[in-house]
Amino acid sequence: VADTRNSPSELLVEKLIEAGANVMIHDPCVKIWKERPDIPIVSELSECLKRGDGIVFATAHGLYRDLPADTFLRSRKGPAPFIVDAQDIISDEKAKSLHERGCRLLGVGKGHWRKRGYQCRK
Repeated sequence: VADTRNSPSELLVEKLIEAGANVMIHDPCVKIWKERPDIPIVSELSECLKRGDGIVFATAHGLYRDLPADTFLRSRKGPAPFIVDAQDIISDEKAKSLHERGCRLLGVGKGHWRKRGYQCRK
């Protein structure tokens, strides 16, 4: 849905900026964020995955759910990203694969990931 009014992502973005993060957004449905014109919207997901130190999945688009684990690490320079799954789109199998490749992960409703140590570097 391209309607960004009252989006909970706006609060997340504000908190990330307050914490010193440089934020960029990818959403296949959003071309302009009228409420936050200061936030760059990147049209290519691969650009966000390549450049981001952290990745937050705040919307459950099928595009994100269908990403192979290799896509998260392709063309990266530097350490594997920290990934937050706020929409239950990363399967346990994919999370395990990403963690084995150096990603740290947290997920809403994914307490078992914490028990497995996925929030820590391997």
